[in-house]
Amino acid sequence: MFAQKQINTRYGNMLIFAEDPTIGKALDLYGEYCHSEIELIKNYTDKTSFFIDIGANIGTHSIGVAPNVKRVLAFEPNLENFNLLTKNCALTMCKNITCSQLAFSSEVGKTNTKFNFEKTTLCKGDNVIVTTLDSVSGLPRIDFIKIDVEGMEYNVLKGAERSINYFRPKLLIEMQQQSLYEKVYNFLKNMNYNIYWFNVATYTPNNYKQNKDDVFGPEHGVLNWFASHDIVNTLDPVVDKDDSIERLNYRKNI
Repeated sequence: MFAQKQINTRYGNMLIFAEDPTIGKALDLYGEYCHSEIELIKNYTDKTSFFIDIGANIGTHSIGVAPNVKRVLAFEPNLENFNLLTKNCALTMCKNITCSQLAFSSEVGKTNTKFNFEKTTLCKGDNVIVTTLDSVSGLPRIDFIKIDVEGMEYNVLKGAERSINYFRPKLLIEMQQQSLYEKVYNFLKNMNYNIYWFNVATYTPNNYKQNKDDVFGPEHGVLNWFASHDIVNTLDPVVDKDDSIERLNYRKNI
């Protein structure tokens, strides 16, 4: 059992893991975590929207977006994170969030999870059901999908190919692993998406608690790709399958 702590956040009172070095720590010190990601999702959704959160962890994004959309489907395979996710949905009284302890991939099967707070990964086992988004029936629409699955991003996309092709949702995909860039880039381009960098620092000066102490440092944050069928002039494009954050910074500096 991991120690838990209840704190006040931008999204209401939430439970965190007391020893969580990133999400929990950021929520405790700043009252928010990667809040600009939540703002991006809110900008591209409305009260009629269905938002799918794949890799919901303890619920920051699901809960942050919930008041602005019709329905949130939050998926988190790890039992420890899932338990906090459901408790946090209850604490914040988000009645339009449906939580499911499922893993997503390109095939159906079973797996297990290796808990490591926000870096929890899948491993061999049969305690957790693995499915594809295409296997989820009865969805009237999908407007936005967030994918944060620690290296399984391409597999999740492949398992959602029919749904993405049909609903044409906006996508926010964590892209920390450069080895996945070519596969994900080609998949999205084949779906006629425009792809943009959306990188988020863990610390921002104008945080909810107005805490000016940056304990993470300027290099700590998340690399994302934002995919849309619309052109977005305010973000930097991912120019090809070999693009990188280093190339992006070089372009911006010149």
